[in-house]
Amino acid sequence: MIPAWPHSKPAYTGRQQYKILFYAVLLGIANGTMGIINAHVLELPLFLDTIGTLLSTALWGFWPGAVTAVSTHLLQESLRGITGANLNLPWMICSLSSVITLALMIRFDLFKTFIHAVMATILITLANSISGALVATLFFSGITIHPVDYIMTAFLSVGQSFFSASFWARLPINLIDKGIAVFIVFGITELMRIKKKNPYSPNNS
Repeated sequence: MIPAWPHSKPAYTGRQQYKILFYAVLLGIANGTMGIINAHVLELPLFLDTIGTLLSTALWGFWPGAVTAVSTHLLQESLRGITGANLNLPWMICSLSSVITLALMIRFDLFKTFIHAVMATILITLANSISGALVATLFFSGITIHPVDYIMTAFLSVGQSFFSASFWARLPINLIDKGIAVFIVFGITELMRIKKKNPYSPNNS
């Protein structure tokens, strides 16, 4: 397992590993549910299905983050017939790119400051925009039944390729979407770090 900050060398027992796996799946269910609510109720031009994945990665490392990513898309895929959504499993690649990016940053102590959070937002945005453009091009011929398609068609109209149009259309949406996720996770981990450093603070009672 890739070590997760603030744990430099996590040594989880078998029982702890099962608990972490359980929590990782729960975060995946929360992710998938939020994504479905957004797509069919809120209808915001965002994805909102990465917060739990990044939180799982930040708290426990690469493999729990990957479990959350996989369970997120398995849930959304299992409900595809009910929600009328498009094929969901290929988008797992995007979530795993988020896990890999954040896990590597944590591995090299690059998720401890505000500047690190900004860096994480930019890198995860790029990773998702590239992987999302690949998935959209290879699996859906560019049309994904998401508001991002409207932006993509504008780029297509000026002569961009499917991949290029998909990438540029996803860049601003991912910057907002992943920025929200990264800073929520950064705030949670920062509060945990402060609490761990000052366990007897009145604010922690």
